[in-house]
Order: sequence, then C-alpha cells, then structure tokens
Amino acid sequence: PPQARERGHAERACAMSEGQNFSNVFLGGKDRALGALGELRADSVGIKWKSRTTGKEVKVASSDMRGLSWARVRGGNQLRVHLKGGSSLKFEGLKPADRGPIEELCRGYGQELKALALSSKGLSWGAASVEGAMIKFEVDGLEAFELPLTEVQQATIQQKNEVSLEMHTHDALAPEDEMVTEIRFNMPPAAGGDEEGGEEEGAAFPRAENFLNAVISKADLAISGDAIASLDDVPMAVPRGRYEFEFFAQFFKLHGKAYDFKVMYSSVVGVYVLPKPDNYHVNVAVHLEPPIRQGATFYQFLLMQFPAEESLDLTLTMAEDALKERFDGRLTQQLSGYSHEVVASLITGLTGKPLHTPSPSYKAHGGASALRCAQKSADGYLFMYPKAFIFADKPTTLIAFDQVGSVEFRRVEKEGAGASNNKSFDMVVFKKGGESLQFANIRRNEYQALFRFLQEKKLKIQNIAKASGGLEDFDDMETDEEGKGEEDDLHMRKIKRARERAAAASNKPDDDDSDDDDDDESDEDFKAGTRSTAHTHTHTNSTYTRYTRYTHTTHTHTLTSHIHTSYTHTHTHTHTHTHTH
Repeated sequence: PPQARERGHAERACAMSEGQNFSNVFLGGKDRALGALGELRADSVGIKWKSRTTGKEVKVASSDMRGLSWARVRGGNQLRVHLKGGSSLKFEGLKPADRGPIEELCRGYGQELKALALSSKGLSWGAASVEGAMIKFEVDGLEAFELPLTEVQQATIQQKNEVSLEMHTHDALAPEDEMVTEIRFNMPPAAGGDEEGGEEEGAAFPRAENFLNAVISKADLAISGDAIASLDDVPMAVPRGRYEFEFFAQFFKLHGKAYDFKVMYSSVVGVYVLPKPDNYHVNVAVHLEPPIRQGATFYQFLLMQFPAEESLDLTLTMAEDALKERFDGRLTQQLSGYSHEVVASLITGLTGKPLHTPSPSYKAHGGASALRCAQKSADGYLFMYPKAFIFADKPTTLIAFDQVGSVEFRRVEKEGAGASNNKSFDMVVFKKGGESLQFANIRRNEYQALFRFLQEKKLKIQNIAKASGGLEDFDDMETDEEGKGEEDDLHMRKIKRARERAAAASNKPDDDDSDDDDDDESDEDFKAGTRSTAHTHTHTNSTYTRYTRYTHTTHTHTLTSHIHTSYTHTHTHTHTHTHTH
C-alpha cells in the first residue's frame, strides 16, 4: 500500500541520516598486514574507516565515488569503492547479511552495488591491462588480481617480451609479514605476428613495449615538465652509471639508460658529504630506508660523485614565496656554489632531513677526513662522522656509534721478532647485535689519530692494553718513516720520470732514434748493431732496478722494470757489449 511504501522510504532516509556501523572490517591492500582491523561507518555523507590499533582514518565522500561493487573473497566479503581518480579502496571481512544495508546506502549515493565475480582458477595466463590508476589481470574475462600503479617503483623490460614491475617496500612490516615486491609479465607476440613489428592485429593484450609505456606514463615514472629542479648527467657510483634527476614536491626520480627509480622523500633518512682524500672528488650519499631495488640488489645508499672544484648554478621553477611556505624556508629559488654543496642543500631542503659532514675532531694522515682501508675484498675509504662510521663506496656501509658494542685492533702490538715492522693494521667493529665488520690494511700512520678518535667517542676498545702499547710502537715507527720520506719521494719521482720517457720513446715514429735517459746522456755511443745493457743493484735487498736498452738501425725500444722500497747504499756496475754484423 502507498502508506507502507512511504513508511519504508522514511525508514531508509532515517537510516541514511543516522548511518550504520560495521565492525571487524579490514582495510584491504598492502595495509592489511599492519593491524588494519577497524570499524567501517557509512552514512549520507560517505564512508569512513578507522583502525582500532593506530587510529588511522580513511574517508571517502560520496561525491568522490565512481562506483561500488561486492565480491566474495578470502575471509568473507569485500566492498570495493571505485574512486573517480581511477584507484579503489577495499574493505574486507564483511558478512553476507551486511550486503542489504550497504545496498540501501549505495542508492542514497546515487550508485548501484554491482556484483563482482573474481577468477579462482589460479591460472597465470590471461590478459593484462592498465585501467585508470590500476593494473588488472584477467583470466577468462574474470578479474584475477589488480595492482595500484602508485605502488610501482620501477618498470623495465628484463628480456625481449618480459616486463618487470618492482614495488615500493614497506618498512613497517614485521619479519613474518609478506608483500609483493616484484611481478613480471611475459608478453609474447600473437600467433603469426611479426615480433619486430608493431601491435599485432587481434592480440588479446598489448605488446611488452606498449604495456611498459602505459605503466610508466600512468605510474608517474616518466619525465614530466613540472619538476621543481632537474639535473642532467649526474655521475653515480651506486648504482653505477649516469642518471638524470628530477625533483618534485614529494619525491624525486632517477632516469638511467637501463633503469628508472622513484624515491619518496619520506624514504630519505639523511644526506652525507664525503670528501675523498685525493681532493679531486667529493661524494654525496643519500641514505634510504627502505632501500630501492634493482632486481635482487638492494641499494640503501645513492652515492653521487662530483669533481671537488666543479661549480653549479641552479634555478628552481617554484616561486620564492611558494618555496618558503612549502619547505619552511629551507630553500631559495637560486642555488649556486660547488656542485656537491648545491645538490646536498637541494635534497636536504626538499626532504627536511639532516645534512651530515665529517667530524672536525678527526684528521687522518695528511689532513684528510677519511682513511684508506679494505672491507672484505673491496678497497675504499672509512669516513669519520660525529655519530657514525661510513665506508664508501662499495658496499656503502653506515655504522652508527650507538650500535657499536666494541672495537678491536689487530696486528698493532709486539708479539715476536719483527712484529713491529707491520706496514698496516686491522680494525674490527663488533655491533651490539652480534655482527662484526673488519676494516683491513689500514696504514700504520693512521693509527694514532684513529685510536684517539675512538677514545674521544667513548667507544669500548677490547684490547686496550695492547692497543695502547701499539700506539707507542707505531709512534716510533712513524718517526723513522718520516726521516726516509723525502728520500723515498725523490727516488720515486726519478723512477716516474724514467717511465714517462720510456713511454714517450715507444710512441715515437720509426725514423726517430733519439731517447733520453735519466742522466741526459747523448745517444752517440749507441750505434747501429751495438747492444748496451746497464744494471743497477742496491745491496741490503731493498731496491732492485734494471734498465735495458736495445738499439737497432731504425728502431729504438726502452724496456724498464722496477721494484721499489726504501734503500740505503747503492753501487752501480755498467757492462757494455758490442757486436758487429
């Protein structure tokens, strides 16, 4: 009867205005593993979900809804809310009895709750497509799964017809939790199609190249023109190669020849400036947590390398007032200075993360901020910071002092005859979790500054008695070494000049018979058909040098072999043999 119908409409309107609550509802997607159990409330304004544990809220206004669907999934039923931007939200754990009230709410939004059938065959062969902000994979016309494009960190073609998608990692997951980190789509050409041609007519899915381009454009991995700043051809030590950087309001991108990366500013922990002891290069390291991935390789640091004296003038595209408001005055529109300073200031200004410089209280031998050493088979530099060690460049390793349990020095004390003549020593850092890292082949003239730096930072030294004794031994050895330094350097300069002259002589034309030796002697004693050999022997088994010259009619060759250490007394013997043909 009309009265009953009016009463029903009134009851539904009353229910819409008051809203309904649905308990024990999960927020679907990657957040389900993060304790995403909460309560779903739907009313005339829209839908709101709130987590029980974290208090996180997800709100969707009815005006932002593109559609709603209902599906049967693992653990109950799913309400999927399709948004106008192309993405969707999933609420799981609903009971079958909840479908009726939710249908009434959908009518109030001017939407229809559609039934969504999902494929449960478990087949891995189907059709892949990019729809809105989602990647969909269907089997026999039914949806098997979908992935949000916002989670794609990198998209590449690994093989001829294989597209690899790497996903952002989630640092809040527990060790027992699981998440999708990579998925690959193999897209062979259609039967009878031309593999080198374009899209095959009648193919059920796009070719690998077309699919990749669609993912890159929709996942915001492509180069776009609204970047705040961009840098071209930046040399990278980790990952190795040259990359183009684009900086946006919430993330930056790296574009290389083979790989592209997208790094969220929320993943940046800090920025470190690493001046190399050679004074020719300065590295800038960006610490990431979670790290980015390239196949099975994880990169926790981005390591850029700049010439120390290279300058850079950079103008940001955002207005000065907007920069000041958006980044709390950390950036100005015009940045200029050395390249490493400008890039480090840009990244710290955009991310709001700290900039770290080497500790002023540590100076290695020669005044550098780092000492040379080896970690396993990798040669590099160990930098000292106020609160951490950093080894660069491969593998770039950070050890915070608050994670260090103790430090042990090896090969520093007198344990037997000749033990004090060690040219180097080792340092082992034991972390509180049980892990240990060894830095080997540190030159002995670095010991004093390193030992005192560790004492200043109040790091526990296991063999403090032996290490202190080694400090005295190394001081005496450094004094002896400094007395020989000038003599060794002079000899090395002579040897270097001899090698340069030998190389220059070997590159001259055949009709050039001139060749200068160390003593600037003329070549008139060396005539065609003669052979002269000069040997220099240094006794005490410290130095052995041999120069051998062969002179023929029109060709001059100089062969030099050299093994050098320190020396004391030198005796020279010259033998000349002449053969006439």
